[in-house]
Parts: sequence; C-alpha cells; structure tokens
Amino acid sequence: MPATAALVELTPILIVRAILLNGIVGVAFGYLFWQYGLEAAMLVHFTADIVLHIIGDSIAKAIRAAEAQKKSRTSSPSSQP
Repeated sequence: MPATAALVELTPILIVRAILLNGIVGVAFGYLFWQYGLEAAMLVHFTADIVLHIIGDSIAKAIRAAEAQKKSRTSSPSSQP
C-alpha cells in the first residue's frame, strides 16, 4: 500500500483490489505450503517476485519511453512552412 500511495491517491476500490489480490495469492502460497512444504512455497514466491519485477519494470520503462516520445513530438515545432 505505501508504494501505491506514493504513486496515486488511495481509493476504497484500490484498497479492496490490493486485499483481494494479495488474499488470492496468499491462499495459493498457503496451499503450496500445505501440500509441498515451506521450500516449495518460498521458491514459487521468489520466482513470482523476480518475474513480476522484471516484467513489470520492462513494461513501465516501455510506457515511459513511449510517453516521452509522444511528448517530444507534440512539443517540437512543426516543420511545415
């Protein structure tokens, strides 16, 4: 929540979304722990974090680059006479 609050204003919908998504993932990790042990749950959690951070950062960088290009195109003067 603190990271989200630093980026956008927290609304009840965002809070419910965070609780719901974290609850679903928590149940999945709990199931893995119950069926296969702590190491399996930790390994899947670690793998998910790595994948999400790498993919998430890549997507965020691509979006920022596209927005910067769009902004530079609209702010540069037109070359037409």
